[in-house]
Parts: sequence; structure tokens; C-alpha cells
Amino acid sequence: HHPGTLAGAGPAIRSRTERLAGTEAAAARNELADILRWLPQLAADTELNRAAWDEVAALAARGSARLGDPGATAAEVAADLAAAADRLAAIVATLPAAPGAEEP
Repeated sequence: HHPGTLAGAGPAIRSRTERLAGTEAAAARNELADILRWLPQLAADTELNRAAWDEVAALAARGSARLGDPGATAAEVAADLAAAADRLAAIVATLPAAPGAEEP
């Protein structure tokens, strides 16, 4: 379930947040914890500047804390992580296109 790239992390987070209230909630939580832990390294493998990397690291820390909050409902955690995935997508959008990538 390792996303491989920072660009893949947002969709990976979003797909798992959709499973937080279902029968696969425990597996989704475990995979989300892993993905959030990997975010700073995924960000380090990009051309993000220090401020953007710091923001990714902060998103990961806040997401991990929220995921581990025993008082938070699955819906609250899912909403917060979906917002983090949206912000991550906005950060990824600031990266230069990969060589050979087609313009939309």
C-alpha cells in the first residue's frame, strides 16, 4: 500500500478514509498510519522547497494525531484526512511536471 510518490499519497489517503467506517476500518487505519508516516520521505524525494516540505510534515503529524485520537469519530477523522489529502494535492500541484509527462 506504499504510494511510491507524493502525488500518489493523496489518492491513497482518500481511498482509505472512505473505508474508516466500514468493516475494513482497522486495516484502513493501519494503512493510513503507514502512509502518514511515509509522507515526509515521499516529500523529500521531490523538488519541494523547505516551507512546502515542512507543511507536508505538519500534515502528516496532524493526521497521525487525529487518527490516534480515541475521542474522534470515524466521520471526523475521515473529514480531517480528506482535507489533508486535498491540501497535499495542492502542494503536489506546485511541483514541476515530471520529464516526459504530457500536458493536459
